[in-house]
Amino acid sequence: MRDRQLCAVTLAAASVPALLYLPRLGWVWATAAAAISALLLGLCGRRCAPGGLTEVIPAAFGRAGRAVLALVLLGGALLLGGAARALCAIYPESRGGPLTGLLLLLAAAYAAERGEETVLRSGAILFFFLTAVEAVILGFSAVQVRAAWLAPQTGRVPFAAMTAALSPMAVLYVRGGARRTGGWLAAGIGLCAAAALCAAGTLSPRVAGEEAFAVYTMAKSVSVFGVMERLEPVVSAALTAGGFCLLAVLCLANAKTARALGWKKRTGIGNFLLGCAGYLAGTVLPEGVQAVAAAICWGIVPLVTLWVASVKKLQKNQKKA
Repeated sequence: MRDRQLCAVTLAAASVPALLYLPRLGWVWATAAAAISALLLGLCGRRCAPGGLTEVIPAAFGRAGRAVLALVLLGGALLLGGAARALCAIYPESRGGPLTGLLLLLAAAYAAERGEETVLRSGAILFFFLTAVEAVILGFSAVQVRAAWLAPQTGRVPFAAMTAALSPMAVLYVRGGARRTGGWLAAGIGLCAAAALCAAGTLSPRVAGEEAFAVYTMAKSVSVFGVMERLEPVVSAALTAGGFCLLAVLCLANAKTARALGWKKRTGIGNFLLGCAGYLAGTVLPEGVQAVAAAICWGIVPLVTLWVASVKKLQKNQKKA
């Protein structure tokens, strides 16, 4: 049951890059980025210990484990703040500014402090809401797709948007060892591909690539049974729910990493302050810094950690034999 809830929360969190970032890549690169992320998550998730990477890293790296955990926590703070800053754009026509992202960060930090069970239960409920909303948005958008605009496009691929697809990997710092995740991973790939296809086929590949929030712009031209409807608020509501799940997963990962380093005080206010620090740092640092942090924390560290742990386990078994 908890594994299914975790998968539901992870898929809900994956809806943020699927709707906010990946459509600007074009459907080919969006699908490829989602497939790579799903492959890594599936492989690493099976090999990871049930307690998550925070239990594997000290065993794999020994004395250097604390340094790796500190690096992960530093990157986690930057990525948490970056995610909160990105979510400030989900209501383009409002004047909320940073308020949207910071309020979601506060709610996620509070939920994570209440425990993993609270995040899983609330995220599982939001998952059903997200499924219904995304089905409506993408279903009615698919009717208006022009086949001529679905030809694969070539051009520069934003590295930051590609690394955003790795965000579901953060769940490995919370828990691992999940089985039978193939259907969930396929659903994530399908969501990313469908959102990118609908955006390109409705707006044109050029417009979708230039728009900062292509799915929101696409929703402005969607008609329901021949009548133009304002579905933009529905898109923003979907990203509000997905954004909470993403921030809650990142807060859980940061909390477990901090505890592995010896932090025993409240993690709620700590996560909120880390997120605020990352938010402010993101306004000064180049976008590429956050992309590199995502590649390290969500890609390189999980792969290297599990590879080192596998090698040590093999050597130990050979000595016993």
